[in-house]
Amino acid sequence: EAGFNMLRVWGGGIYEHDYFFDLCDSLGLMVWMDFNFSCALYPSDTAFLNNVKAEATQQVRRIAQHSCVVLWCGNNEVTNGWEDWGWQDIYHWTPKQRTQLQHGIDTLFGEDGILARAVHDCDPLQRPYIATSPLYGWGHPECTTHGDSHYWGVWWGEEPFEMYKEKTGRFMSEYGFQSYPMISSIRQFCPEEQLNIDSPTLRSHQKHGRGREIIDKAMRQYYGFDSRTLSLEDYAYVSQLLQAWGVGYGILCHLTDPRCDGTLYWQLNDCWPVASWSSIDYYGNWKALHYRTQALYADNADLKKWEQYYSVYPKDRTYPEPKYNISQAWQSDGTLVVTIQAKTDLHDLYIETVPHINGHFTSNFVDLKAGQKFHTRFIPADPKADVSNVKLKAKTLNEIYFYKQR
Repeated sequence: EAGFNMLRVWGGGIYEHDYFFDLCDSLGLMVWMDFNFSCALYPSDTAFLNNVKAEATQQVRRIAQHSCVVLWCGNNEVTNGWEDWGWQDIYHWTPKQRTQLQHGIDTLFGEDGILARAVHDCDPLQRPYIATSPLYGWGHPECTTHGDSHYWGVWWGEEPFEMYKEKTGRFMSEYGFQSYPMISSIRQFCPEEQLNIDSPTLRSHQKHGRGREIIDKAMRQYYGFDSRTLSLEDYAYVSQLLQAWGVGYGILCHLTDPRCDGTLYWQLNDCWPVASWSSIDYYGNWKALHYRTQALYADNADLKKWEQYYSVYPKDRTYPEPKYNISQAWQSDGTLVVTIQAKTDLHDLYIETVPHINGHFTSNFVDLKAGQKFHTRFIPADPKADVSNVKLKAKTLNEIYFYKQR
């Protein structure tokens, strides 16, 4: 529905269920399949290696039955960590210990290692195997010229989104920026008395040590907002616009660079309700980023139009007082259809069900010109959800700018 043709199963998660692979087979979605090793060094004693060999053999035999799998990857960021994250220094290993650890990495992940042999012996289609992702960390110049790239100068390095233009690699298999879930999702895990961005609950649901600071810095740069002047509802909303702006710009850079053959942002979904890099929150609600990817991944996407869109920062645009009519109708199949008639130019129009029902609209977070009419349909996460009595509310970026400037 959002135009994807590939998903990556990350090495820090699980070996997905057959149902997942069945769905990908049926939808024509390619799968990049990490083995379950990520961001750590692993034992290399005989018992552990035998355990890995048995697990890898079982999993490859099971998963290789699915046509959706196009690539096997030994691990996520193990080589990156070994070479670039200081592991070899901070633990004060002796030269002998370093040699042993390197041998363990090669035994597990190397081109003739345990995982590679499992693919060779158990995948009848002999799909490609790569030892690690990325081949070079984002601090190396080779990250844009060799293999796949995890570009984290934006976010971890606190670089501006414009750096995506300079740092587009041959295959972008990780990059991203955080946002908070919408207030309707936050209310599902946060007590009323803690609906404050600095409350213990919200702090515990932000698992990056500098997450707030990084978001706030970029929010000032691109939107001109001091986060302390925004309500929690407005802050969550603008954080999603910021994420959509930044990651969307990265996607645009990748789509328009002829050297780049793939773009997989981090990350699709959440395993608990949290501020994160996801484009779909824990409850199944689409964030602004997912609607942006839907627009950019569309077969008929006008990339020239998007290049023009990204030529002006949101803070430098004009925002008239928002005026619009909103109406709703129920179809015979029980679905809810919404129509918006814009009376003035509207920016980042967001529609929400009241009371909130988890799900998404076929289109949301849109810009409209005065006089333009917009139609969208609500799709609940639970197909059995009753939408017959819901009302609607809309939010626009106009409201925040216009009323702050008065």
